[in-house]
Amino acid sequence: MAGAIHEAAVEYGVSEAWLRKIAFCESRYLPWVTSRGGHAGLYQYAAGTWRWMSRQAGYAGADPYDPWAAAMVTGWALRHGFAGHWACR
Repeated sequence: MAGAIHEAAVEYGVSEAWLRKIAFCESRYLPWVTSRGGHAGLYQYAAGTWRWMSRQAGYAGADPYDPWAAAMVTGWALRHGFAGHWACR
């Protein structure tokens, strides 16, 4: 998972510390968790948000529980101004 976060930071030119901070706050680095509200994975995506963002980032069909895909989609999201999606910024 650390490698995925690092690669997402490099790929999208965003802070690795920022990606780590969000992952810790959202899931405590546990990519298999689902919240009571149904948010999934390392970065706790709602199903519709994941479908849209993963498609935009080039990861359509990927699973939000896949830490590599989640880190890359989140890197894309931060790079493109969607940081407001997470309360933990």
